[in-house]
Amino acid sequence: MTIGDSLTAGNPTTGTWIEHLQTNLNNAPGAVDNFSFVGTQSTTFNSVTVQHEGYGGWYIETSNNVNAGTNNREGIRDNLTSNGGVIAPQNADIAMLALGINDVIGLTDGGTSHNDVSDLIIDLGELIDEIVALAPNTTLFVSTLLPVSENGLFGVIDGTYDGVNDDVDEFNSQLVNAFFDNTWFDDGSELDAYASHTLHENVILLNANNAIDNGLGAGDIVSDGVHLTVQGNEALGDWYADRFATLVPEPASAAVLAVLGCLAMCRRRRSA
Repeated sequence: MTIGDSLTAGNPTTGTWIEHLQTNLNNAPGAVDNFSFVGTQSTTFNSVTVQHEGYGGWYIETSNNVNAGTNNREGIRDNLTSNGGVIAPQNADIAMLALGINDVIGLTDGGTSHNDVSDLIIDLGELIDEIVALAPNTTLFVSTLLPVSENGLFGVIDGTYDGVNDDVDEFNSQLVNAFFDNTWFDDGSELDAYASHTLHENVILLNANNAIDNGLGAGDIVSDGVHLTVQGNEALGDWYADRFATLVPEPASAAVLAVLGCLAMCRRRRSA
């Protein structure tokens, strides 16, 4: 199950990276069982529908969102089943969480009540703790944030994203610092993932900021400065799939649930 904001949800025009992750996993050599991506939300692109828990515009939690209750901007933490919501990570073998860009942008445009990135990392840590408490047997992947295009449409017109990438870099740096056990490197160079969190050994960090040529190219992001193009979603989905090949449990015993802001959850198949 992939859980996240609009970058997870995607849209019918450009699709979502979940579709490419799902295709790669199910076509991988030696795959014994198909991965099932599920969630209460869905996106259809090129006649392919994927399930997820991606919600456009959502924050880590509602209490820090000055737009709470308007424009459908809520919080993922507030919508976990433990808080009366519909997001149910306890039903998944694997969950994937990609969240925080709306919070970081909020530091610039006044959309959050927080003053700095450190508060956002605390919020994310509390969300991770709650997901682990709900689903102690679930492997949880947590993604760093992708950069925004400061020279995109909004940056040119009103400077909305000016300086946002400084906060994105700080957010990612502080998140990486929280994951320092059992490091795993891609080609012995740039850090792509940490195998576990110091408090939760089944929580794995994926450094998606390095996903597409160590940063998004001009053709990978649409004119709004934040969301991915068709080729950007494909590149990100392919990158996640490469990491899953190393880090995900054997598919014979797991079915992935794709949830979207995110990350991916999978529901274990049970006999009738």
